[in-house]
Amino acid sequence: MCKKKHKSAKVDHQNCLELKDEHTAPDSDANATPEKARARLLWTRQKFLKLTFLGGFGAVVTAIISQLRNEQEDWHFCSKCHVLFYDGYKSKGYCAASGQHEAAGYNFVLLHNISETSTAQTDWRFCNKCQAMFYQGAQGSEYDQRRGVCAAGGKHEPSGYNFVLPHDVPGTLTAQTDWRFCNKCQAMFYQGAQGSEYDQRRGVCAAGGEHEPVGYNFVLPWREPQILKQSFISTQFETSQCIILSKSACSCSTLA
Repeated sequence: MCKKKHKSAKVDHQNCLELKDEHTAPDSDANATPEKARARLLWTRQKFLKLTFLGGFGAVVTAIISQLRNEQEDWHFCSKCHVLFYDGYKSKGYCAASGQHEAAGYNFVLLHNISETSTAQTDWRFCNKCQAMFYQGAQGSEYDQRRGVCAAGGKHEPSGYNFVLPHDVPGTLTAQTDWRFCNKCQAMFYQGAQGSEYDQRRGVCAAGGEHEPVGYNFVLPWREPQILKQSFISTQFETSQCIILSKSACSCSTLA
């Protein structure tokens, strides 16, 4: 089965600029120029002060850990259109069901900028217009050329991280199954179990009608905001992330 072609799989889930650095942090490469290094330091200091003011020291620690792990939280299910969208901005992006997205349920934490595996697909991107997660595909591919249909109009506009999303692995206490690729708008949406309420209505697609699931069954890790205070949930979350990377590539003691 081609790992890039969704349709080849046959399986059965106000101010945007204020926090723009979540997706477009300055270059952190070890060989960055002095100018880029200074920009990175300024960005880090600003981030630290912002988080300390908004959420206290605990929020700072959580954010630092997330950066070190190549992961980003604040991804949520939209209860109106059923897509996965980034809820970290004051503006919630354009929703195909009207108005802005409406967050509900789990706080998903997604890996980015790591290698693809047989059960984790790369080239999932944040759309800078509607704030939904969509599949761009490899540069120059069929998916990259059409980029789906954006609720804000036109095609999706990729920005920031290259997310790597797990698929076709068992769900856990902190990893939800039944997230699917929509063949019409190219966004990630929640289909739910076969025959469930979500499966029967399948949200609102920006291309018209309901979403159309094809390909992999994605399994998205989530965690509680106060994970640092909940050792049991923390352990389960680590296990979910290790499943994505495979036991051999994971340093988590849970699967050692």
